[in-house]
Amino acid sequence: MRKELNASWEWQPGCFDRLLRSDESLHEKWLYIQENPVRAGFVQEWKDWPYRFEFNDEQ
Repeated sequence: MRKELNASWEWQPGCFDRLLRSDESLHEKWLYIQENPVRAGFVQEWKDWPYRFEFNDEQ
């Protein structure tokens, strides 16, 4: 797809895509992603990140 779009970017070495196979897996991944700004030291809590999107866990 990247070649068809004539994109100039490349994936990072060692990076791979993942298939999410269940809602539980999706929720685990979302919790991990939501903590990225905290791990990077940008904010103290994920709720402080101004660009956040909260995961709706209701079915």
